Amino acid sequence: MVGYEYKNTGVEWLGKIPKHWKYTPIKKEFKVIPSNVDKKSFDHEIEVKLCNYVDVYYNDFLDSSVDYMVATANEGEIKKFTLKENDVLITKDSEDPFDIGVPAVITEIQNNFLCGYHLSMVRSINQKIDGQFLFWSLKDEAIASQLYREATGVTRWAIASRHIKNSTIAFPPLPEQKAIAEYLDKACQRIDKIIEIKQKQLEKIEQSFGRKLDETFRDLRNRCNNYKKLKLVVKTTKGLAFKSSLFTDKGHPVVKASDIKEGKINKGETFIDSDKVSDFKQVALRKDDVVISTVGSQPRVPKSAVGQLAFVNEEFENALLNQNTVILRINEIFTLLPLFLYLQLKTSEYREHLDQYARGTANQSSLMLVDILKYKICLPQKSEQEKIISILSTYNEKTILVRENIEQQLRKLKSYRKSLIHECVTGKKQVWEGEIEKVS
Repeated sequence: MVGYEYKNTGVEWLGKIPKHWKYTPIKKEFKVIPSNVDKKSFDHEIEVKLCNYVDVYYNDFLDSSVDYMVATANEGEIKKFTLKENDVLITKDSEDPFDIGVPAVITEIQNNFLCGYHLSMVRSINQKIDGQFLFWSLKDEAIASQLYREATGVTRWAIASRHIKNSTIAFPPLPEQKAIAEYLDKACQRIDKIIEIKQKQLEKIEQSFGRKLDETFRDLRNRCNNYKKLKLVVKTTKGLAFKSSLFTDKGHPVVKASDIKEGKINKGETFIDSDKVSDFKQVALRKDDVVISTVGSQPRVPKSAVGQLAFVNEEFENALLNQNTVILRINEIFTLLPLFLYLQLKTSEYREHLDQYARGTANQSSLMLVDILKYKICLPQKSEQEKIISILSTYNEKTILVRENIEQQLRKLKSYRKSLIHECVTGKKQVWEGEIEKVS
């Protein structure tokens, strides 16, 4: 195999590419066609299958098995937006800017399968660049990051066609493109299978602590003879609906309901001026508080469901709590350890209690404070509480070590996948074993 010789492109993210490769803005080799077909129906229209999104994590390759929306379109729209094999779809608008510019390639033709409204269709003009190769070029983090940096919006984010058109890609002769695309198909499939296995291992680790938690408290409740309703055991403070004019880019942190996820508070991007904090002392968090969100997704979406709980640590002490949340602070007349309360509320039994009372629409659900506080908690002796905390903390420490090891492996796999794509689509890794020819 003859090794590549390289040349400078002057394009920062491309750097050097093989001498026999070319580089070009996408607009010189492809049409970029933003779709305007939506699910509205009018008279004299034909039923079609509408691909209206590209999944960020799956469905890189769209074939006859992909989910689609049944819609209607007129003859002009059908002619313009019917998808062909090797067409590349790319998201042009989304609620999340990081979903912008996500590509997928059509690998199998379907009758009346149209590009939907939230996507743009990228189609070769002269067949110099293979659709599969373009897909992998757009998967390169260097291009993807440029596109979501260009995204603008408030409630929805979008990129203009020019942002896609002006993106520069490198490409070799067609046979070499196909070889690279085939190599990446197989290599990334293997990596993705390993990633899937590791993610399932993570899920099992997380579930194992949940099972241990439930088992421990189930055993306790079977022998406990001291129960109190939560409303008697805790004092509550509702989060405050701050005026949006108070929010700043830096200053004193404000915790929103959306920051409370999977047992912890995530660092948010909402702050108020430090000079105004004293006006809102009533919603300042204390170490060892328990906080709960009262608005969120439906219970069927566990990781973002209404009723997310978190235990406040030193990092978020004195942070201010925003609306749609409640502080649960132990009433001093009870001998109850804060961490014991939190662990008891993290059981699946309490989650089922919250699910029972969650109300809302198809996309959002809410909880009333009176329902949150109806639950009866077990109040054993302090020594028993300490024993249970010790057992669960030791078990959790072991699971954390295993989880961190798996997460590190996942980070390495995902990083390797990104670098492999970049090296292949810019020619820094030589996949082609045939005779080297210049691009015609």
